[in-house]
Amino acid sequence: MDVWLEDILEKFDDHDVDEILINSIYSLELVSGNSKKIEASPFKSKVDLTRSIQDFSFSQGLRLDPVLPANGGMIASTQYRWHAIIPPAACDGPLFSVRRHRFANIELTDFLFADKSMALYLENAFRMRLPMLICGPTGSGKSTLLSSLLKKCSLDERVIILEKILELSTHKNWIRLVAQPISIQTGAQITLKMLFEESLRIRPDRLIIGEIRGDEIGIFFELISSGHGGAAATIHASSLDELEIRIIKMMLNCGYSSEYIKILLLSLDQLVCVFLDRGNPPTVKQVSKFKNKLDHL
Repeated sequence: MDVWLEDILEKFDDHDVDEILINSIYSLELVSGNSKKIEASPFKSKVDLTRSIQDFSFSQGLRLDPVLPANGGMIASTQYRWHAIIPPAACDGPLFSVRRHRFANIELTDFLFADKSMALYLENAFRMRLPMLICGPTGSGKSTLLSSLLKKCSLDERVIILEKILELSTHKNWIRLVAQPISIQTGAQITLKMLFEESLRIRPDRLIIGEIRGDEIGIFFELISSGHGGAAATIHASSLDELEIRIIKMMLNCGYSSEYIKILLLSLDQLVCVFLDRGNPPTVKQVSKFKNKLDHL
């Protein structure tokens, strides 16, 4: 591992630090919950920072160049997640972030619930295999909560986790399948849809999507209707209204018609929606069933 990155990761020796952000040559931010500490950037040259980030990305087997100026992945298995954006997309200079995952240390009881009854309702809904979306802003603990629920309720299940970036924790009974971008050498690609179709052939008890950002929404609906129960995923949304808007926009972008989207939304009456706020400890502010207003179609 490069010396500059080792120096960055050493800052996580402070157990309150959740995320580290390098803002080009201008600053370095240490994020702890909702608070930040600003330090000097470890780089004085944008060119040196770009080359260092590219070298690290290439060492991870990932492309990062002016044609594909953003990429990310995991460091040290699933302990840290990194993401980089370089020029020309980052017009003021390269950006690099590292976020700590606390899967090994955080249990369901470590989350702060706005209402004590929420924790029991959430655990029961997961055990009853109701479909679930865990929602919130970046860094609010969505993946950590999903991992905590899996550890609490699914250690004896054959869980298949579909991801584009390795993020969720694992167990000996669980299987992780990871999509692969188009290879520079072969032009081949492994899509999430391909992984979903293959997963149905290896006897899953529960199917999970790590994160929904776009076309994964179609796969999530297929998970719900696959007959296995217990489908779950994370998604960026802060309220039921915002969640419905995001789902509709994603599905329209995937080419679904408005009429078909209405049918799918009406089928989500059993979908449990969990909303988190950033904080230390992370906070679950709402748990409720999905409500179809259909006002946005």
